[in-house]
Amino acid sequence: PADSDDIGAIRFDMRNDNSQDFIAAQITGDVGDISDGTEDAEIHFDIMTAGTLREYMRMASGSTPSVVINEDSQDLDFRVESNGNANMLFVDGGGDRVYIGRNTSDGVANVKLQVESLDSSSGISVHRASADTGGPALYLSSSRGASLGDDTVVQDGDDLGSIAFWGADGTDRNSPAASISGQVDGTPGGNDMPGRIVFKTTLDGGVTQHERM
Repeated sequence: PADSDDIGAIRFDMRNDNSQDFIAAQITGDVGDISDGTEDAEIHFDIMTAGTLREYMRMASGSTPSVVINEDSQDLDFRVESNGNANMLFVDGGGDRVYIGRNTSDGVANVKLQVESLDSSSGISVHRASADTGGPALYLSSSRGASLGDDTVVQDGDDLGSIAFWGADGTDRNSPAASISGQVDGTPGGNDMPGRIVFKTTLDGGVTQHERM
């Protein structure tokens, strides 16, 4: 045997309305490494979707063992249902978003994570338990890099992160009422990041935020 060989498969066959056989679903096992003492393998779960056999889930060992949903980047959603919510956790495969409590966008643009509920449980709790002076933290950072992991230096006036407050205006939730942002306040350099905090609000009858402090 060799690395990446198929080990075997369980296939569920069916016939369509044109009297043609097709694979409705299959479970396939592959070997990743056959070296003595470091053997690893994978198992794949595929389902026929709109005429094409798609991989929905795989479990792989190796140097970084993982369970992966939608490895082929198809428009496949991942949903976890709780006792009281059909969309307790929802990953939108086509929209590239993660929802907690809902399966569609609330209208606020440019977010990857959305939390929504019908009561006061619509909150995020961060707690640290340690016998030292440290506490929990929320870190926001920015760079001018065009790819993940690219730390191209930011420039004077750049936003480094914001906390914004939005409200429903009877039409949507796309109008911010206020925000607090951290910005670069000078020329950055190695281990030198001058900064400022800016507070903004929106006037009655307006849609644009203005700096207040």
